[in-house]
Amino acid sequence: MALFSLVSLRSKELQPPVNLRKSCLLTTLGNALLIGILLTTVLILGSAVQFRLGVEGLALVSFASGFLDGHAAAFAVSEMVTLKKVTAATAVVPILLGLTSNTVAKAVFAIGAGGWSYARRVIAGLAVSIALTWVPLIF
Repeated sequence: MALFSLVSLRSKELQPPVNLRKSCLLTTLGNALLIGILLTTVLILGSAVQFRLGVEGLALVSFASGFLDGHAAAFAVSEMVTLKKVTAATAVVPILLGLTSNTVAKAVFAIGAGGWSYARRVIAGLAVSIALTWVPLIF
């Protein structure tokens, strides 16, 4: 990741795009509350799915909730480890799936914020980062 960052810093395309659009999704209290309600709903549904389907359900819910907030998905799975509902080894894949779906969401937002010329640099960094996150599990 450090090597990728150094190469990116030396790039002549370092300037932000002129057409970068600012997102105003969370600029109002109402929108922030809506996101909170959506996240809470996903976590409640996730708990129910995990109860019915077990670890496979946990992985599915973590992946789905990761689109909204990868850190919250990881925290929820970690909390299940603390409560001894799943083992630490079992929690690895659901956490990585939540972070992966969050990475996909970030890539989509990058496309929307600055178009393909901007997004391709962001997506390249995201891809390297998430790939390196999965490497210990694969090997």
